[in-house]
Amino acid sequence: MNYQRKENKPAVVGIDYPCMDYIISTDRLPGTNDEIDIDQESWQGGGMVPTALVALGRLGAVSGLIGVVGSDIYGRFCREDLRKHQVDVSRLIVDEGQTTDFCISVAEKITQGRSFITRWGSIRRLTEADLDKEYIAGAEYLHLCMEMNEINAAAARIAKSAGTKVVLDADHDSELTERNLGLVDVLIASEKYYRHRFPAGSEEENCRTVLEKGPSVVVFTLGSKGCIGMSEEGFFRLDAFHPGPIVDTTGAGDVFHGAFIRAMLDEKTPEECARFASAAAAIKCLRLGGRAGIPDLKTTVEFLETGIVGSCDFEERERYYRYGLDSLLETGKKEEKWQ
Repeated sequence: MNYQRKENKPAVVGIDYPCMDYIISTDRLPGTNDEIDIDQESWQGGGMVPTALVALGRLGAVSGLIGVVGSDIYGRFCREDLRKHQVDVSRLIVDEGQTTDFCISVAEKITQGRSFITRWGSIRRLTEADLDKEYIAGAEYLHLCMEMNEINAAAARIAKSAGTKVVLDADHDSELTERNLGLVDVLIASEKYYRHRFPAGSEEENCRTVLEKGPSVVVFTLGSKGCIGMSEEGFFRLDAFHPGPIVDTTGAGDVFHGAFIRAMLDEKTPEECARFASAAAAIKCLRLGGRAGIPDLKTTVEFLETGIVGSCDFEERERYYRYGLDSLLETGKKEEKWQ
């Protein structure tokens, strides 16, 4: 089903800055003055919330993004990639004459880890004046990332006053987030957040500690160890799925968030949402980059039922992400359509 609220407003609104990712796969990272071969390479749109929204589009939900990109080729590619995945970019600001954030992501086969080299663009950052109150209030969910900084907190207050639920992808523990946890309905945090916030204690008690500060749902993603979570329905722990050899874990957490929100739109329980999200994120890891391997709804549901990753348009998507930027440079647009 295509989820979209009344008056053609998106079901989910996110706030973040799209990033252009150049992803490479190597056997190992090079040492100083060393040389290595690139096994695979791909150009893909990136960013925590943008990738979560792309996952929502792949899974059949309409979303919208409030953010900033430059007027450079990377910004154009990010906008087109979002459009292809049912992400409304009418509130995505194009900062003329400025550059978009850029990241080199290295997937290392030996460790199955990833490393990032980032060049922040010259784009301006969002202000409260950029937050379209009606747009945020018209959504079922507002998706935020990193921490509850000034802009995120302002957006969350708009959402809360309108009955829009706030989801936070908390990548790291911070004083700002702790101070504003009362503005968050669903906290889905990383293992880094969990280990820093809770160096000891039982998982169940640690989750309860967070719930007591405001959120109605808390989930901690723990990589290959699965995830833990708690809501008023109780505590749960889920093992990670392993559908095949891991190629790249880049974007797995972002896809988890998008898929979790998609399941919430179907009014699933938090544990069911986490299971669905774990499946989508695990399938993503079979392909290079944060977006080429995101499954559609049919593929995800079939995997949960059978344990088999069925046919999908993964190869077509990989070709697009390998050559799509070149085509955009040559023609100014890309006509291929796939969802």
